[in-house]
Amino acid sequence: GKASERIGRRRPKEAAEILQVAENLFKSLDDARGEGEACAALAGVVDDDDRALEYLERYLQIAEAATAAANDDDALVARADASRRLGELRLKRGEFEEAAQLFRENFSISRQLLGRGEATTTQVEKARILLGVALGNAAKQRYLGALLDHDSAPLLAWKNSRTPLPAHN
Repeated sequence: GKASERIGRRRPKEAAEILQVAENLFKSLDDARGEGEACAALAGVVDDDDRALEYLERYLQIAEAATAAANDDDALVARADASRRLGELRLKRGEFEEAAQLFRENFSISRQLLGRGEATTTQVEKARILLGVALGNAAKQRYLGALLDHDSAPLLAWKNSRTPLPAHN
């Protein structure tokens, strides 16, 4: 995985082919951890955000299944990593509500891992900051959406009673 990621910086097409073979091999061996790591590495070398999104969603699904099967630290670390990586991609794509949900999960898991001694305060602070960035961007998107729609009713409701603004895409 790490070697293919290094190769991917210089020769992404070849790295993607190697990682695709690895993913299929791990899948045939019923090695969920290896398959998830291959998906995460594939997301880092493909040049298409939509494909990277598919690989990261698969990585998160695998990590969630591993966490449900055995709530061990390795599964939680993979789940935190998957939710953070997927959140970063969603943030980059301007999908702030989805990113906030993923970063909320990452922050929660990071705090659990800190309590178990499997994460650092720096990792938890990074998770908190990413969550704040996503929440701030989501709020800004809702506010600007209401302004651009020339819809003063939600703005007045928010101003007077802090009624949440509706989501705006």
